[in-house]
Order: sequence, then C-alpha cells, then structure tokens
Amino acid sequence: MPHYNLLGQEINIGDIIFEIYPSTPAGWVSEGVVTRFTEKSVFYKFYDRVNGEIIERERYCKPKFINKSNIEELEIFINSPRTNDWTRNRARNLFDKLIEEENN
Repeated sequence: MPHYNLLGQEINIGDIIFEIYPSTPAGWVSEGVVTRFTEKSVFYKFYDRVNGEIIERERYCKPKFINKSNIEELEIFINSPRTNDWTRNRARNLFDKLIEEENN
C-alpha cells in the first residue's frame, strides 16, 4: 500500500525525508531515511552520537508529516543559520553516513 504526504508525493523506502510537526511553536524537525511501512506509519532511520560513536536508531510517524528531500537539500539544512545546533548535528550525522554509504 503506497503512502503519500500532504503534498501528494509518494513516499518510498530509501527516500531521504524530513518529519515536520508544524503544531509545535518552532516547528519540530527530524531527518532520516525511510526503512519500512505499516498500514498507518512510516518508519525511518536516523543517527545519534552517543559517547562519540554514531548509532543508528529508528523512529516512526504518520505520512502526512513527511517532506521528501535529497542530499543537496540536507546539506542546505545543515548550513542554514536557522537550524539549531542539536538538529544540525543529527542532520550532519545522517549526511556523513549517506556519503559514507555512497562511497562504499
């Protein structure tokens, strides 16, 4: 069963995405790569740094909160002055992992 966001974009496994909750005061953002689906949810992997080591984690959300992206837009997000440090670091972890996978 295909999943679509509010813009009507089909969400596929392997897509780079931003999960955005507009109802929070500053708009909560999380980034990742789609890994699997259930009937109502989209699961995606993201990377946290714990004790200096990058670990893979998984989160899920409703498809309507997802915006599809790409590696270039992820880099723009990382370099934006409006991105807070915590979010920037997590996005950079994802970016680094994607570049590493691309080079292998």
